[in-house]
Amino acid sequence: MDVVVRRATADDVGALARLNQIVQALHVSAEPAAFRADSSDAEMQSFFANLVIADKTFVLIAKLAGLPVGYAWFEIQDRPPTPFTNARLRIYIHHVVVCENSRKLGVGSSLLDAAEAEAQVRGIKDVVLDTWAFNESARNFFEAADFKPFNIVMRKKLGNSA
Repeated sequence: MDVVVRRATADDVGALARLNQIVQALHVSAEPAAFRADSSDAEMQSFFANLVIADKTFVLIAKLAGLPVGYAWFEIQDRPPTPFTNARLRIYIHHVVVCENSRKLGVGSSLLDAAEAEAQVRGIKDVVLDTWAFNESARNFFEAADFKPFNIVMRKKLGNSA
């Protein structure tokens, strides 16, 4: 069965909101202080409706047998130089989501390939993403796709914070 990946449209926002529930539930479970458990379907659909039409933002939807089974959300980041850094042009991947029963079928790889193809078309050499430390399966997937750590974010919780 072939994975079909295409740019999402306004007609896909319901499917995107449903697919997002997969990653949102995982994040809420692991980091409840950071992630909302109370987002409504209407709120999610509105969010994705704005994303699919935003400039320099891409939402790709993946389908198997005509059914939506995953998505990727990424943006083109074009940063000017500062006194500290050189100019930076890159694709930043915010989400890669695949239904659990569609994993290991090439869906995630197809989504990453499509993001990388967009980078190549635009002459962009860097594709970056981040993943939460608790999400070992995502880390393993991204490492298998040749992503390497280059910046470590650390946290120290103070007081009685959860």
